Amino acid sequence: MWIPGLRSPEDDPSGWRSHRLAVLRPHRVLHWDRNSVECGHRRQDPLRTATDRGSACGLLPGHWPGLRHLRFHGFARRGRLPDGSACREPGLSGRAEGPPGTRRRDRPVTQQDTSRTLAYSPALDGLRAFAVLSVMLYHGGVAIAGGGFLGVDVFFVLSGFLITTLLLLEFEATGGLDLPAFWGRRARRLLPALFVVLVAVLVYAAFLRGEAAESVRSDVLATLFYVSNWWFILSGNSYFQQFQDPSPLTHTWSLAIEEQWYLILPLVLVLLLPRIRSRRVWAIALGALAIGSALLMAILHRAGSDPSREYYGTDTRLQALLVGAMLACVFTPGAVERFRGLARWLAPVALTGLLLVVVLATDSGDWLYSGGFLLVALLAAALLAAVLAHPQGWIAAGLSWAPMVWVGRISYGLYLWHWPVYVVLSPERTGVSGPGLLALRVAVTFGVATLSYYAIEMPIRRGALAKLTAQQRLAVVVAAPVAVLALLGVTAVTAQPPQADSLEAIRDSVTRSPTPMASASVPTATEPTGDVRAILVGDSVALSLFAAFQPESTPGLSVLPGTEFGCGLVPYEAALNGAPMPLRDECRAWDEQRGSRIASSGADFAAVFAGPWEQYDRWINGEQVPYTDPRWREATVRDYRRVFDEVAKVGQRAALVLNTCHGTPELDLPDAVLFQAGRYPAVVNDPARIRAVNQAAKEAARTAGIEVTVIDPNPYLCQGGYTSQIDGVPLHTDGVHFTEEGARLYWEWLGPRLVTAAQAPS
Repeated sequence: MWIPGLRSPEDDPSGWRSHRLAVLRPHRVLHWDRNSVECGHRRQDPLRTATDRGSACGLLPGHWPGLRHLRFHGFARRGRLPDGSACREPGLSGRAEGPPGTRRRDRPVTQQDTSRTLAYSPALDGLRAFAVLSVMLYHGGVAIAGGGFLGVDVFFVLSGFLITTLLLLEFEATGGLDLPAFWGRRARRLLPALFVVLVAVLVYAAFLRGEAAESVRSDVLATLFYVSNWWFILSGNSYFQQFQDPSPLTHTWSLAIEEQWYLILPLVLVLLLPRIRSRRVWAIALGALAIGSALLMAILHRAGSDPSREYYGTDTRLQALLVGAMLACVFTPGAVERFRGLARWLAPVALTGLLLVVVLATDSGDWLYSGGFLLVALLAAALLAAVLAHPQGWIAAGLSWAPMVWVGRISYGLYLWHWPVYVVLSPERTGVSGPGLLALRVAVTFGVATLSYYAIEMPIRRGALAKLTAQQRLAVVVAAPVAVLALLGVTAVTAQPPQADSLEAIRDSVTRSPTPMASASVPTATEPTGDVRAILVGDSVALSLFAAFQPESTPGLSVLPGTEFGCGLVPYEAALNGAPMPLRDECRAWDEQRGSRIASSGADFAAVFAGPWEQYDRWINGEQVPYTDPRWREATVRDYRRVFDEVAKVGQRAALVLNTCHGTPELDLPDAVLFQAGRYPAVVNDPARIRAVNQAAKEAARTAGIEVTVIDPNPYLCQGGYTSQIDGVPLHTDGVHFTEEGARLYWEWLGPRLVTAAQAPS
């Protein structure tokens, strides 16, 4: 997520050209935007301003040590700075010098113009690059970026600092805040590129069908109004339990929080700044609010549960923005001078801390929700302050490296486009996986983001809209969101309606029903009509088989769902990378209700599917117990035996369909990372783990109180290892779940065997 901040040489959200201060080395002349001034001083800081607070010049607040004089051209009145040096106060007209080689233009200089002036620091663009690249690597499933999602918090801190600084400068210079102008600048900066992304996503949604297409359209609407974070909370869209292709707009939750910040902060400042002018008081208040936000996150979080509410919530994620705003209040010129010596060693310490959390943290770590996010925000704030206070340091120089600066400038487009690109360029669509797929995704993302920056974002920032008449500008402003809404309606009308055998439609009807296995909402295509009424008990793999079942393919057999979407056959506390994996509340409830649902299903036979969920290590008594440990085998056998005891309520015969091979991911990361990247942990396709699950399941079947027929599909589905297709038919959507065509092909093999097992004599 890109956060607007200090202006780059080309970046001017107000529409008129601006030029950076020369901040890389001491210099006698500072060039500002063409409406401002040139001034000379002996020592230069990245946030050095041109005037003294309350001085006659009044362009920017704050007394900056080392300021010697200002020089204006063609101004009528003179004034003096507190140090006695003379300056010419802006009059009604005059000219100011721009950078060498630019034309001078006579035009009035106003306070409104000057309130926007803030020095450019290339190191901050480098910090943006670090943040966005961390997020992109995390979503790409790169092992060394397991905590790359924390790059979003770096962006939040930057935004809190920069936006608060700009607003405070404007208030101290003008005595008020021009909110329409502020929001207009934000809109010109953020909306054009976002509209293009939303149009592209709607075009993508036109090729989807059923519940998937409807979900994307809802996400577009929520994103358009910057409420997607709350929409994902209310709709139950977990950030940590993605299934197959996730929404291409999942990442917009952070943009929503940003826009809410842009709305709330200026209003608070307008109301309270005239009454509370002390920066110290503001810093204390903002710090207290940040701690309160972190405490709320800790209170809401339950260890081992899905933390999406805490992760998405504006109230719980404001802590990083508030830390940045607090820094803006305390980062005064005097503080900068006192902080300069400390910054020399604080910068490497803060950067090392951020690198460690990006490399070592995981999104399943409970410590993050108990103060960890606040710690990351403080590290980011420390690094930000250090590079600004000591711009000559080697870390600031590294962040100012030209390639990093360029990546930082296009970071908004990179963040906007990377996730939709990752979703569309899935392993199934491209036929590529591993490092090759990551390289393809990154290359396409950079290409699209670069095009967006130079063809859309920069022309508008440079005043393309200003060349239009007022009526034309109004038409553009109105037409853009209307076009998105119109395309939203078109895709809703033209999208294919859900079919009875659509996985999305059946998944929706199954998972949203209070009693999924006995619900009248189950499509008629799978209503029990045959001699054998089989309930399929398993996880989402069994659900994908149920979704594609056609009664005519197996005469004498009808099936019912015995699954809970997103849950394993027997939900338990799994472990990965030394930490427990979140177990959803729905899965805990499913574990308690599974037996009664099986009994009330109306089935007379049960097919129990061993699946990949059981392949994980277990979290037992606070430690990760590997699948090779006897305690793991004992717990797995006990769970399968419990399932067989439950299916005994529908008949004295059952079938155990063994676990099979799956796709081969190269990475071993938490599910939350790999699910979002369309990938699964390497443990899912570990042959030794598959064998361990099957052995435990068969042991439970041998000791069950009913007769269990073991069906092994591996010789058919895994011909010499993982098989992606049979007779040209792709088997899986993601290496794990069946495609509709693959499931129907599998039913031709599996269906008759289930009928035989159900009708075999006792």
